[in-house]
Amino acid sequence: MTPLRVLVAGLLCAGGLALAPAAQAGADGFTVERRLQPGASGPNRVALDEELLARAKPVRYADTAPGAPPVAGLEDLRFFDAGGREVPYLLMLPRAARERSLDGAVLAILPTKNESGFEVDLGAVENVDRLTLEGLPSPLLKRFRLEGSGDRRRWVALIPEGTVFDLPAEGLRLLDAEFSAGPYRFLRWTWNDATSGRVRPPTSARVRLLERSEPPPATTVRLAVERRPSEPRVSRFHLRLPGRDLPIDALVLEVAPGDLLRQATVTEPRFATRGVEPAPLGEAVLRRSSHAGQVAAALAIPIVRPRESGLDLTVQDGDSGPLRLDGAVARLRPLPWIYFESPDGAEIVARFGKPSAMAPRYDLEASRGAAASAIAATATWGASRVENASPSAASALAPPMGGTLATGAFRFERVLAATGDGLLQLPLDAAVLAHAHGLADLRLVTDDGTQVPFLLERRAEPLEIRLAIDSARRADGSAGTGGPTEGTVSRYTILLPFAGLPASRLAIATSSRLFAREVVLQAAVVDAATGGERWNVVAHLAWRHTDPELEAPELAIDLPALAGDRLRVEVEEGDNSPLPLSGARLLLPSWRLRFFGTGTPLRLLYGDSRLAPPRYDLELLAPRLVGVEGRELVLPDERPLAAGNTPMRSGRWFWIGLGGAVLVLLALLARLLRGAPPAAANS
Repeated sequence: MTPLRVLVAGLLCAGGLALAPAAQAGADGFTVERRLQPGASGPNRVALDEELLARAKPVRYADTAPGAPPVAGLEDLRFFDAGGREVPYLLMLPRAARERSLDGAVLAILPTKNESGFEVDLGAVENVDRLTLEGLPSPLLKRFRLEGSGDRRRWVALIPEGTVFDLPAEGLRLLDAEFSAGPYRFLRWTWNDATSGRVRPPTSARVRLLERSEPPPATTVRLAVERRPSEPRVSRFHLRLPGRDLPIDALVLEVAPGDLLRQATVTEPRFATRGVEPAPLGEAVLRRSSHAGQVAAALAIPIVRPRESGLDLTVQDGDSGPLRLDGAVARLRPLPWIYFESPDGAEIVARFGKPSAMAPRYDLEASRGAAASAIAATATWGASRVENASPSAASALAPPMGGTLATGAFRFERVLAATGDGLLQLPLDAAVLAHAHGLADLRLVTDDGTQVPFLLERRAEPLEIRLAIDSARRADGSAGTGGPTEGTVSRYTILLPFAGLPASRLAIATSSRLFAREVVLQAAVVDAATGGERWNVVAHLAWRHTDPELEAPELAIDLPALAGDRLRVEVEEGDNSPLPLSGARLLLPSWRLRFFGTGTPLRLLYGDSRLAPPRYDLELLAPRLVGVEGRELVLPDERPLAAGNTPMRSGRWFWIGLGGAVLVLLALLARLLRGAPPAAANS
């Protein structure tokens, strides 16, 4: 064998060894492969990051209390070396935090021109991570610097710059200073007096003691934020998580500067009774107050653990304008960490993402006590690769198809192209809301009429439709395109997209900032007795705004279910110039369907008032399906159906047939006229 062939054979063998673990992982059902670089040979530790938390089996906790410790999780995690051999590891579970505190002696220090403060003597070197002050005067809002020392000669900056506050009027209080745990006897607190008066020392200073120092786990995850359609005086946002079932205990918002006092609520979709509805996870009052350039804020929203990978945030804006949300982070509950031993420090591969996997059991378990106190190097996560990503895990949960349905009485259809497999989501539009009878007659079928089970989901946000405002006639009878003259009433017509829409809200905007008007809203209805059209008053309300520095909030009007498709707005101008209306929005209830794709084209049918709401076995699987991420589809155009459930085609053939019939009749009539006697023809 030539040297070149030997070299090629060696490279192929090496490549085969390197690829062997990957092939084994795919065969064993793992969906994620990720590289892990040990920090050194021997004991190693690695923290759980957001990708591992998002794709592996979830971490479980003793209970739902905020400080409850983790008890299990990541049962599908496996480590392999370059030769495909499994590398043992231990999931190290931190013990429940026990609050142990120690009061220190408060010692005065010499002040300077712009600084003052005190020291806290613990009496001995202690492992601490928090200092709490009591007895400070209020109201208080002040900057500080905190340092720690074991011998009072060498000081370590624990908090280079921080802020404490006690503002009873605003409901804001924070007199704790948390820092990285470490062994200290002395803590030195220095006030910044450059922009505020001096503060007397606290009556007591208490530290939290730790049994041992552990590297802090990754405690926050940054979220993607998307502003969503909302009602007037309300801001809505969708927060995208990196995965479902994450151990989150609070959301911390990043809001544009300025004073703040608004109610916020966090929800997620959950199954309830016969459908999916928004379920509250937590709420809080967002507060922030500024004094002399210093800021006190409470922008965290405690929540229960979410199940889905998306959360909905609703903020009540009042008259302060839409909330300027710059970002959001999720604060995680206490996390375990991973201990393993590397014989040579070579890179290993982690595999996870197998829901059916059971927790491994290794002989390394006998060394758990020693592993907890071992001096271990820090391993680092590398690149990841998702395997077998095309088949959806949700497909295995797909319920059996429903029964066959006679489709002849439906009046409308939407034809969905081949949808693929897995869980799908189909948002409904205004046409469905108008033509489906309370959504009770919605049916999803295959080409042969076999029903596809679905769940109906009511969404937190409204379905927004932009409407045009057309000037009608002034009260004096002249054209209204230029606006009414003084002392008249302005009338505007709003055309709705469909008749028969359900109860909704109308939002009307104006560019004016100083005004006070009376507004009357009317809806067009057909008089049952005469068959003519008349206008019914829907609402009569005052609309005013007196702050020239802020844009006027939209006027929100609750609408009942409407039989017609037109609205009329009357603005009583008094002796003022016409109030300019800059736009209108119709805010309908927002719904979508959740179902499993069949891989074939489907038809969404509705418009049969005889049908009751469907009942599918899918409801039995709903608790397992609601948390699964689905692919969202786009609803195609609506198609009316004629008798016999055949789509109404283009009118070309109808007019061709009608024209042919007319020509035949004319030819017969001409023939009869030519053959008749003159007197008869003249008569």
